[in-house]
Parts: sequence; structure tokens; C-alpha cells
Amino acid sequence: MTDSKPTTWNFLLTRRHLFGLAGIGIVGNSMLTACSASTPGASPSTATSTTIDDPTIAAVADLVAARWPHGETIWPDHDYTKHAILALGTTDDGTISRAWLITTNGARQLASSEYSSLQVPPSFGQELFNQQQAISMTISSFQGELGKSLQDSSKPEGVDRDSDVLFRVATHELVHFYHQAELTTGTNASRDTHYPINVEPRVLRRMLLRRLHQALAEEPQRNTRLGQAAYWHDRWKKEYPQETEAILTFDIAEGAADYIERYMARFDPAAPTAATTLDAGLSDAKFFSHVDAESYELGFVTGRLLDHTRPDWKKGFYTSAKTMVETLLESVTAVTDVEDQDVRDGTAALITQTNDELAPAMKRVDDALADSSIAYLTYTGFFSSLSYSGSYVYQGRVVLLDAQFTLSTQQGELRVTAPVVFADHREAPYQVPLQPGSYSYQAGTLTATGKEVTGSASATLTQQDGRNIYTVTLVQ
Repeated sequence: MTDSKPTTWNFLLTRRHLFGLAGIGIVGNSMLTACSASTPGASPSTATSTTIDDPTIAAVADLVAARWPHGETIWPDHDYTKHAILALGTTDDGTISRAWLITTNGARQLASSEYSSLQVPPSFGQELFNQQQAISMTISSFQGELGKSLQDSSKPEGVDRDSDVLFRVATHELVHFYHQAELTTGTNASRDTHYPINVEPRVLRRMLLRRLHQALAEEPQRNTRLGQAAYWHDRWKKEYPQETEAILTFDIAEGAADYIERYMARFDPAAPTAATTLDAGLSDAKFFSHVDAESYELGFVTGRLLDHTRPDWKKGFYTSAKTMVETLLESVTAVTDVEDQDVRDGTAALITQTNDELAPAMKRVDDALADSSIAYLTYTGFFSSLSYSGSYVYQGRVVLLDAQFTLSTQQGELRVTAPVVFADHREAPYQVPLQPGSYSYQAGTLTATGKEVTGSASATLTQQDGRNIYTVTLVQ
């Protein structure tokens, strides 16, 4: 059986400008299978702390030891003592050079025999390591400038930021991997943003977020602020019903995972009350140009309001098929509100900038579609991993930017690092434009030597509307 989009859970990270396997398995417009490996070696459950000579790994281990044991107090049945992090150091060619195992029982460096069979994800992936639920993480993907996109704080570049990012991504993605089985995917679920990006729905959702922040910070005015939040939420649902339906699954899944991630990162186990550190200093300064970015941002502030107003809200949350915002506002009467000018101005400015920045990538789509001399590389089967920096709907197609994946076949593999790939619809395989002069085809083998596609694999050549289509069959 082959299928370009399998129906198993394992989500792609779509926090803008950081790539990798993320979240619940819905990757922009596709679903991915989970990577797994059975590896010899000591059981993670009996791992003991040893001296860790990498300061980032040591800091992550400290965070795991201090915070993961509290998982079930944050969300029922989220037992993080069952989980592990496999932190992978890699060489320039993508092979593992060092690896560490981190659990609530300690951390240790792995022997090469223990990690030799691990698959290296673009950024992170789901693993079963000695029967323990784990996440594998390529350390370099989360260091330096890339880490900024995952921060809701202003930690300086270095060990503090890198360890915080690794810890938070692991905590977040483990929710998707192992704790959202009751969540069902909506029929028309999609986190893709339509290009050119429309300002109006983003302003409505940004006003909703503003009023939720104010409701949390201004307890005496909470009821009024919640009524105003309901006004903006109702407008968005009424004026943009298709977007409302498409993003529902992600508002639920990413909102809950973001809540758990930020709770775990912000709370102080020694504080007398959770609110002491959880509610203090939340920022309402960001603006957003993508609908799925809002799915994350709405999570923590809405969850904290639910903690204050409906402490039992987590029971049956996933089976309710309601977002956290809908759960919070379901009994709230809307209060007519007036738009804040800075929300309009900030959102509009960001979207204008984003549309301009995306224009060259979308021109590549236009050029590829218009020129039939540009061949396409495509596939049958499905990926084990895929990464990208953004997903869009344009020209009636789903477009991924900065896509990275490997097409593995029984007779070789092709490695793709392409600025743009696209699919005819969400369930269709992606098509990779092949730059003229960057490939050759002889005796049923496609050999690519360009910057965007490299390697060699058996392929079938067909034509469609005068265009050459090279199709490879994937193996797992």
C-alpha cells in the first residue's frame, strides 16, 4: 500500500523559521509516520547521572529533573517520568557524532553502539528507545539564531537559550506524540496560510488575544474583558467560517501543547502558588501574520484563564472537540468592543512585510508552473520525516518553503533541500522543480547534482502537458 500522506500522528514544527518534525502529525498539509528504533544498551529507566561535559546538555538535564516529575499535576495522566530525550550531536554530513540520553532519573552519554541505529531527524522525531517513549533532537537545529523563534522571553544567545529551547520543544512535542490520542482531525483541517495574506482575520484574532491577556492581568475587569474577547471570537467565526473550520484541530492540539510547554518552563516548583510565576510578565507585544502561529499563542493565556475560572476544564477536553477559547467563552455573553489602533497598525505592518518577503518564493512557483521545460521530481509512498519553514496556499496549490526531506528507494536516495515545493492538493505528493542542467536520467536512474536535489535513485519518467515527471517509489 502506498499513500503520499499516511494517517498516523506525528506533527511538524511550524513555529515560523524553525524547521523540523513537529507536533501532532499534521505537517502543514500532510501527515507523517513516526520514526522508531530499538536500540541495545542500558535501560533509560535506570540511567544514572554522570558528568556531562556539554553545558547545554547539562542544563537541559537539570530542567528535566526539576520539572518533568510535575507533569501529572499540570495535566492529568501526563506522566513525563515515562519519557526521554535523545539529544544528538551531528557532523556536517548529518551523521551522529555524540548522543546523550536524558530522563528524570539522570543523564548520560550514549555509546556509539547505542545510537548507531537511530534515524537522524531534520530537527526532532518520535523514537522508542529501549521501550521508553522518547523524542530525538538534532542539537544544532535549536541553537543560535533559530532559538529566538521559540522564545517568549528575551534570554541572550548561548547556553541558557539553547537549553531552554531544547527543553521546551521536547516538552511540547511529547504532548503530541503520546498524549493526544483522543484528538480527532477535522475533515478540512489545514494550518496553511493563504497567500497573499489577508490582514482582516489576523486583526480579529489579535484583538481576541489582546482581550484575553487583559482578562488574565486585570482580575477586577475580567468579566468585561472576557465579554469583549467573545465579541472578537464571534466575529472571526462568523466572517471567516472556512478558516475557523480549517484551524480548529490545530487550535486544540497546539494550544494544549503550548500551555503545557509554557507551564513547565515558567512555573517554580518551590513557589507557594502556581500563579506566582505563571501569570507574571506575560507579553502582549507580538503580532502575527500566520493563522497557525495564533494557535500556539492563544494556548497558554487561555489555559491560565481556565485554571482560574474552571479548574476542572482539562477533564474531557480532547473529546469535547472544542478549542480552549471556545471552552473558556462558551457561557460568556459578547460585549461590543472597539478595535485598538496599535493592533491594526502592528498586524498590517507585519503582513505587508511578510507578503513582500514571500513574493520571490511565490514567483518561483509561478515560473515553475508556467515553464513546461522545468521537470518535476515526485514520489509514491510517504516520508519518515519532512521539514519546512512555512506552508501556504497559492495558485490553488499547497506550497512549502525551505523544504528538506530524503526520498529513499530500494535503489538509492535523493536528498531534497529546496526553496519551494508544492502539491496539487493536501493529499497529493509534493512536486520538486528540477533546475535545468542539475540532473541526468539514464537507464531508469535519475542522478541529481544541483544545490537543491542531490543523489541518485531509480525513477520512472512520464510526461504531463509536455512536462517531464520523474517519480520514485519510497521505502520505509
